[in-house]
Amino acid sequence: MNKAGKWGLSLLFLGTAVLIGYRLVHHSLVREKQGAQVKMDVAVFVTQPAVQSISQTITLTADIQPINQAAIYSQVSGYLDSISVRRGYRVKKGQVLATINDTTYRAQLQQAQATRDYTCLNANRYKKLLAKNLVSHDSYDLAREQCRQAQASVDYAAKELDYTRITAPFDGYIFNRMVDPGATIPASTAAVASNQSPLFTVVDIHLVKIVVSIPESDVRYLRIGLPIHVQADAYPGRIFPGRITRMNPALDVQTRTLAVEIDMPNPDGALKPGMFARAILHLRTVKGALVIPRDAVVRRKGKTFVYRVDPGRTLHRVPVVLGIQGGSRVQVTEGIFSSDQIVVPGQQHLSDGETVLPKPYAPVFVPGLSQKS
Repeated sequence: MNKAGKWGLSLLFLGTAVLIGYRLVHHSLVREKQGAQVKMDVAVFVTQPAVQSISQTITLTADIQPINQAAIYSQVSGYLDSISVRRGYRVKKGQVLATINDTTYRAQLQQAQATRDYTCLNANRYKKLLAKNLVSHDSYDLAREQCRQAQASVDYAAKELDYTRITAPFDGYIFNRMVDPGATIPASTAAVASNQSPLFTVVDIHLVKIVVSIPESDVRYLRIGLPIHVQADAYPGRIFPGRITRMNPALDVQTRTLAVEIDMPNPDGALKPGMFARAILHLRTVKGALVIPRDAVVRRKGKTFVYRVDPGRTLHRVPVVLGIQGGSRVQVTEGIFSSDQIVVPGQQHLSDGETVLPKPYAPVFVPGLSQKS
């Protein structure tokens, strides 16, 4: 092969190599461009903030107590003759629950009455003698005072005799009974001094008292009449409505909580003192609030923000200020508007300024739902 033919063959190989190299580089650039295009077109789910009412509630453990509860002691000592009630019995105010042997107390009353009759008769005699100037005023005053003291002794003896009949202080139920007939009963002062158990405990549960301790941060929302719902584990799905009846004037310095009480009607006796219950307090309601799904909120390094998609499909990270929050929805007080497109799930891998492909978010808001916190 001559020299010209060798040069021609070399040029052919060189051209082929250049063409192959060009095609490889072109395909690589196209693939990189396509990859970049795919990256820019990341699909995100977006929604618009809703303008609706949202309520702030808190759920706390509650203590159910009877509206009235009394430990019944005997005011006099003696031998217990009889008991007419047992645990769980319904009783009426003034109903006799037990009787103490009254033999001694009747004798004391009779003695006091006899003494009174004599001293008062003597006082009447002195009064007649005084009218005739046969006795001094001092003698008559002394006799009259002795008559009064004798009458006071009769009243005291009659009251002690009455105390031998132990009665119910109010309508209710016998919660506890600690004695049986035949027991020797001490007087109430002695019973308390010796840590003696009461004879009975009577409770009134036609109303129950729900006691709830409110954290200091939520005290500013409290007021008399604030609605509250009570739920008891014994009655799944049942809600007992009520309102705050009383509030302590000061917080507990140990727990920094404020005790509030709710008087709740209990006509069927369903709520029992000592039951475990939860109290749901409706602290406040904001009407016309700007509300977004809780999943749209991102928290990083103590800051709160959302991702907003602008008309050019550009993603922007926007700081927001939250109001009522909890459950599945939160209120936004600053940072966005109702016309904005907000990214809902999957913000962890997004970056500020990238281009995205927005798609409608499937879940929808239901107006009027309460917000728990």
